Amino acid sequence: MKIINNIIKKIKNDIHLTELFKGGGISFFLKILGLVLGYVFTIVLARTLGAESVGIYSLSLAIITITGIIGKFGLDTTILRLNAEYKSTDQKNKIVTVSKIVFILSFLSSSIIAVLVFLFADDIAGKIFAKSSLTSSIKIVSFAIVPFALSTISSSALRGFKLITKAVFIDYVAKFAYLLLFFLSGYLIFDITGNSIAILIVLTSWAMFLTGLFWYLAEIKKYINKETEKIRIKTILKIAFPLILASSVFYIKGWIDTISIGAFMTKADVGIYNIAYKLANLTIIPLVTINAIAAPKFAENILNKNELKLVLRKTIKLVLIVSTPILIGIVLLSNILLSVFGSEFTKANFVLIIIAIASFINAVFGSIGYLLQMTGHHLTFQNSVIILIVFSIVFNFYLIPRYGLIGAAVSTLLVNFIWNLILLIIQRNIVKL
Repeated sequence: MKIINNIIKKIKNDIHLTELFKGGGISFFLKILGLVLGYVFTIVLARTLGAESVGIYSLSLAIITITGIIGKFGLDTTILRLNAEYKSTDQKNKIVTVSKIVFILSFLSSSIIAVLVFLFADDIAGKIFAKSSLTSSIKIVSFAIVPFALSTISSSALRGFKLITKAVFIDYVAKFAYLLLFFLSGYLIFDITGNSIAILIVLTSWAMFLTGLFWYLAEIKKYINKETEKIRIKTILKIAFPLILASSVFYIKGWIDTISIGAFMTKADVGIYNIAYKLANLTIIPLVTINAIAAPKFAENILNKNELKLVLRKTIKLVLIVSTPILIGIVLLSNILLSVFGSEFTKANFVLIIIAIASFINAVFGSIGYLLQMTGHHLTFQNSVIILIVFSIVFNFYLIPRYGLIGAAVSTLLVNFIWNLILLIIQRNIVKL
């Protein structure tokens, strides 16, 4: 009891730990709620329509996620960084200008991507996935690209104001709450098919965007009366361009796997792997949760290396403490966890364990990536992400045709190890923290 009291006292006396715990605790709860809703939706989908429908759902999400990454053009991380920086340095007159530019640019770029996906849906379905039956779903999903990109911009902007609860609600709770609502409503009214799943994703993306926009407009009103300051679009693009890939790095590998498996294996295999990947990513929850608080703190202390080093160390320590028992639980209960989704998913038992270990590596060292993005080293981080993507593609194209789902999992483990080793070297030798 004395030990626990000493720990609590230490946390209360440490401003960084207090903020990380307080904000992280609320967002952690919401992410757990979002995960529960997400798994409920996936279980309902798997139990009612089978692994193939989960595969269609996964491929559809992969398409809007990857195209959305290009569509938002790194502007989500840019607005997070600039909002936090301008607010902390009393340059609030720049916030309204930045918001207008970021939303307009994101709308234009994501609209162009959406049109291209719609026009080339036949080629994407036939030549990339060798599944012409996906054409209709891809055309429908293209209408989700714009709202998906804009909803991410909204939530990132809210994070910049430290409105973490609202941002996490949009990204995690609202997404699956809307999906469940639309799915159950549709299931009672008409037959759910592959195309219907695509429609659900479109409706959910628009609902998420409108929710985020409503909250952000309510917050931005506080700054509208202030005298705005002109900011060159070139200045924003200079920050945003290197962050195109970096802003969604923790999901890129999973979506590359999804597309690679879709190209070499069946839609059912895509569904099975996606379930294993979702379960394995439970180990990343502490990282994403705590870094939602840590990222603005990195931006605020950009000129203070001692504070940056302190926040980084405390963040890594917290993530390690929380992620370790989650990893142990997944390894011990892997078969039981998979069986919840149906007997056909249990064959991914070993796959789940390998990916969980890979995700744990990301969880422990992931804060370094956030640090680089928030402190002006985004170009360096972008280069590391390019290395990640190249290794992912090479390993996937070699291992998946030979070893199937196990090959995809081993690819993830190897890539995560190499990439995080590179980040650690960058932190020690370039950033010198």
